Amino acid sequence: MDEVKDADAVLITSGGSVPQLIGDPDYLSRLRLSPNRQIIGAMCSGALILAALGLLTGKEATTYPTRRQLLSEYDVTVVDKDFVPHERIATAAGCLAAQNLCEWMIASLLGRDMAPKVLRTIQPVGKGL
Repeated sequence: MDEVKDADAVLITSGGSVPQLIGDPDYLSRLRLSPNRQIIGAMCSGALILAALGLLTGKEATTYPTRRQLLSEYDVTVVDKDFVPHERIATAAGCLAAQNLCEWMIASLLGRDMAPKVLRTIQPVGKGL
C-alpha cells in the first residue's frame, strides 16, 4: 500500500471486501494516488475505491452490475458500458473488459502502437487483434 504512491500505473481490482474498504478511512488515507502523474485504472468494484477517494467525482464510470447502485451514491454518473476512459483514469466492468483496460493502460504508458503488440501475446489461440 505504501509503495502505490511511487508507481507509474495503478490498477485497482474488485473483490468482496471493497464495500468494507471504502468505509475504512485508514485504508483510504494510505492509498495515495496521483492522477496528475499516474495512470489509474479500476476493474469492476474497484471503481468504488476510486469514487471514495474522489477521483471519479463528476465523471462517468462503470462497474459490475451488482455494484452500480453503490457507485451511484457518489457524485458519479454510472453508465452501462464495458469501459470508460478519462485522461489518466479509467474504469472497466466485467472480467472480459480487462483487456480494454489493459490496452488503455499500455497505450497510455508505452504508446498506441505498442498496445496491440503486447495484447497479441495474450490472445486466445486463433484470435487476433
